[in-house]
Amino acid sequence: MLEKELNELKQNTLSDEFLFDLKRKNNDADILLSSDQIEEAIRLWNPEILSDPAIHELLKRNDHNELAKLMAPEKYQFSSASSVVISKAARYIRTKVLHDHDYFEIECALDGTAVHHSLLGDYRIEQNDIVLIPPHIKHDLDVVENGTIVTIGIRSSTFRTEFAELLKNNVGISSYFEKIMYGTFNSEVILRDSLDDFLIEMLLVMHQKQKDESPVSIEINNHLAACFIFHIFEKSDSDLLYDISKSSNIKANLIKRYIYDHFEDVTLQDLSDHFHMSKEYVSRYIKENLKENYSCIVQNARMEKAKELLIKTDLSVLEIAEQIGYQSQSHFIHVFHETCDTSPLQYRKKKRYE
Repeated sequence: MLEKELNELKQNTLSDEFLFDLKRKNNDADILLSSDQIEEAIRLWNPEILSDPAIHELLKRNDHNELAKLMAPEKYQFSSASSVVISKAARYIRTKVLHDHDYFEIECALDGTAVHHSLLGDYRIEQNDIVLIPPHIKHDLDVVENGTIVTIGIRSSTFRTEFAELLKNNVGISSYFEKIMYGTFNSEVILRDSLDDFLIEMLLVMHQKQKDESPVSIEINNHLAACFIFHIFEKSDSDLLYDISKSSNIKANLIKRYIYDHFEDVTLQDLSDHFHMSKEYVSRYIKENLKENYSCIVQNARMEKAKELLIKTDLSVLEIAEQIGYQSQSHFIHVFHETCDTSPLQYRKKKRYE
């Protein structure tokens, strides 16, 4: 085992330390980063990204959703010569923004746990689990405490050329990768307890070679990534494979996700138009499949956001009410009190001094 590389991956990065310090100052609550804090985290992670004027413009505009989209393409993740990149997921931060990118990604739970967020739901990732993520699939990852989640990014072009021969072998989950190549697969796959010692060793060697950045090391990493995937092919079986698209009530989760993304002003008519159902049917569908009615889900989404804003900002109760979709401050206070058994200001005071 390459102990030096293993220890490097398990240690906090400079960006991790910065986020940990912010979290500690925030009494371990989830952090809502300002644009200045996001800029500093990016600088500590990869300062070259900040050379792009578009990044600065979005930070200046506080447009964090567009910032996540802008940073998604391959050019921000890979050096110009590399086709494979090894990185570690950030600790101590929840972005709450699903993102997608134009390269193939493999999440490897080297140590600890995490939560993988998808359009189809939230999935707990345990040590030695592997998540295979095709290009253009919206997702996010929250690392729990000091967990170590290492990701392998593979350029789409490299995936298609270097791994084409592998896909001709009818073993394990090769058909899954073939569907990715031809754009017919639209979900992640989780491989439970599949990161064995051999795969960990290859992961550490790739991490070691990446630091070299020589043409020979880059070529070695291409081959190691191919070996990594082929080993997954060989050892995968139906008992380990967890295709989340087949294990979830897809449409119900998509509807709930849509409500949470648009809770400020979402209506049943919006859901009807977006999901091509009648208003009556979508209302009944929500009740039958999510075991809650539409208005309760909207209210819960608004209350979650209200709690976050009360703890993490100094916005007035009126400003919060307006921001989460209530036209009347008194109505917001009434609903909040019924839901949380306290007033918004009492909730803010209690949570800030706990």
